[in-house]
This record gives sequence, structure tokens and C-alpha cells, in this order.
Amino acid sequence: MRLGLQRYGRRRWTANEDAALQAMLARTSTKGIARKLGRTVLAVQSRAEQLRMSSRVMKGGYGLADLQDALGASRERVHGWVRRGLLGDVAVHEGMRISPATVERFIRRYTDEYDLRRVDQMWFKGMIFGRYGR
Repeated sequence: MRLGLQRYGRRRWTANEDAALQAMLARTSTKGIARKLGRTVLAVQSRAEQLRMSSRVMKGGYGLADLQDALGASRERVHGWVRRGLLGDVAVHEGMRISPATVERFIRRYTDEYDLRRVDQMWFKGMIFGRYGR
């Protein structure tokens, strides 16, 4: 702020915002949460990490949009993985779900398919180290 690089000071998270964040996680994208709370995507991700919450806990599996967000990949790229069979025997259609075990197998086997700089860091660590992915 002193250098004029940041317009506003950091706004503390309220208990209501924390509750809203927890309610929206795993159902709404981080972009959507940020928009609804008037925060940046980075602020939402950072706060979720501070509260030890993951935005990618999906008991019923992951949809294609979830994988796009979590792995920082384009729609076309994720669809390509499905067509090539890298995500198991699934067909590309709306509403499809891919099991967490299949996603974990994918990220361990096909490390050259995604860019670590673009993945949702907290989710990825959870998948690799078993905290959120299973």
C-alpha cells in the first residue's frame, strides 16, 4: 500500500464470510465464491487454505468443470484426456462424474499432461498426500 501498488488495505474476514465460504465450497467455483463475497480468487483460495478447507471435496466424483478448475486446464484439454482414455472408461457428457481414485491415478501417471503452476495447490496436495482426495 505504501508503494501505491495496492488500492485498498486488506479487509479482515468476518465470521459470516467464513460461514458463507464453507457453505459454497465444493459446490461453487472459487471464481463464483470470490464474486459473491466481493473478494479476489486468490483471497478465497488463501482463506480456504487457512481454514483447512478444500474447494474440491467431491464425494460423488468430479465433473469436467471441476477438473478444469482443479488442474487449471482448458475444457478442450480435459475432453482430450477423456477421449484418449486417460481418465478411465468414461464418455464425455454433461453431468458425468469421475471418481477421486481415477483422478488421483491420472495425476500420478500422467504428470506431463498438466502444469503444476496452474493447479489448485491445496486440492492437488490433498490428492497427492491423501488429505482431501480420498
